[in-house]
Order: sequence, then C-alpha cells, then structure tokens
Amino acid sequence: MPLNFTFALSQQQTFELRCDYGSRRLDKTELAALIDLCEQNYYAQQRDHLPDLNQLGRQLYQWLDGKEGWLRRALDEADEQTILLDLIKTSEAQGLNPETERVALGLAHLPWELLHDGVGFLLQRQNISVLPVRSVQQRQTQIIDVQNRPLRLLFMATSPEDPRVPSLGFEQEEANILQATKDQPLALIVEESGSVAELANLVKSYPENYFDVFHLTGHGIIYTKKDYGYLLPKGVTLADNTPCFITEDEVGNMQLTTVNDLI
Repeated sequence: MPLNFTFALSQQQTFELRCDYGSRRLDKTELAALIDLCEQNYYAQQRDHLPDLNQLGRQLYQWLDGKEGWLRRALDEADEQTILLDLIKTSEAQGLNPETERVALGLAHLPWELLHDGVGFLLQRQNISVLPVRSVQQRQTQIIDVQNRPLRLLFMATSPEDPRVPSLGFEQEEANILQATKDQPLALIVEESGSVAELANLVKSYPENYFDVFHLTGHGIIYTKKDYGYLLPKGVTLADNTPCFITEDEVGNMQLTTVNDLI
C-alpha cells in the first residue's frame, strides 16, 4: 500500500500535513525557508554537486518525516513502498494572500526526487517510488449513471545539465499541459528524474495499462560516431544512424537512450 502524504490549507491559510498515521500543523516560515533553500542550492545551480544534493535531500527527508517518524515507519513496514505526495489542495488553491500563495506553489516544485535517508537517495532503491501529484482537475457532469474518470497522464522531461545539451523549458511545458486541459478531468503525475530507468520503476508501481498518455519531452538525435561519438561514455558503442533520445541517468548525468532501451 502507498504512503499518502496530503498537503492541505485551512480557511485561515495555514498549512497542514496529513497521512495515514495522523496530521500535523506546518510552520509557514519554515516552509518558505525550505523553498528558498532549494531555489538557491538546487534550481539556481549550473551544475549539481553530490554533497550539496545529499544535504538538501536529507533536509527534505527530515522535514517530511518529522519528529513523529512517519516516513521511517512507512518504509520499515513494507518491502515495496510508494510515497504519494498529494499537492493538489495547495497547488490549485485560490484567493490566497501573496505570502501563502508563494509557499503553496513552492511546495509543488520542491525537489522531492532528492529525498535522502542518510544512507542514500530513496529513488535509487528499486523498491521505492516517490510520486508528487500536483493536479487533478474535475468537472461537473449531469450524467449520473456513467461518469468519465480523469485522463491519466504521465509527464517526464529529460534535460541533463550538460553544456553540450541545450536546456529545456520543461516547467513551462508542464504549465502548458495544465492550461490546455483546464476544462477536462485530468490526473497528472510527473516523473522528476529524467531517467528512463526511474520512469520504468514508476510505471511498474501502477496497475497494467493504468496510464492513458505518456508525454515525454527531450532532445533527440540520429547518432553517428562522427557527429556524436563524443557523447558516449568510454567503452560504449552504437551503430551509426541509430535514433537516440538524450536522457539522464540516476544522478542527472547525460545518457543516450535507444528504442531497445525503452522496450
């Protein structure tokens, strides 16, 4: 069974974290400081530094775990675990004051993929998936007996931070998806890692044929050794004229993925 964390907002514009084990009030000032830390030490950096990622992931883990130890307890109780972060109530809230709105939207874009328990990143374990759900949009219908369920869309952008690869505006692309489907029932799940291996783990954590749409964005090339041989790691070879998708490995480094890797 997945561990469900729900981020909620009260009418007094205070934040609360709820899960199967209970609920606790969240400090807005502490949340804002955590969001600022991620903006400065992760999103604003040109290159990733593993010690900094470890530290940031550890802080996210400790904050989510809390003094109650909810996250540790859930991971100890199951051999295979899915951590579902329900950010819908905060990311779609309206009528908020500027300070609360900034924190509410910032929660949805925290780098949850970095969660680190002090031993390693949770996403590096084959039996753990971290799924931030940012938006589920519903619409009213007069049909009572038969109702359409939300379209289940999985979105992943892969944009390694490598000077040889142009950067992608994938956050804007995610916003474009939400805008284009704002009048439709939609369940949007985002795979944050940019790694095909992690994408496969996420899909396997759901029932077969669960997703209706896979939306992947990134750079593609037709590989030839003459033009792109420098992109391959040492000791790796590819046949000329092989179509490739430029993806990321588990730690964000550039990786070429072929059709055979996706099967």
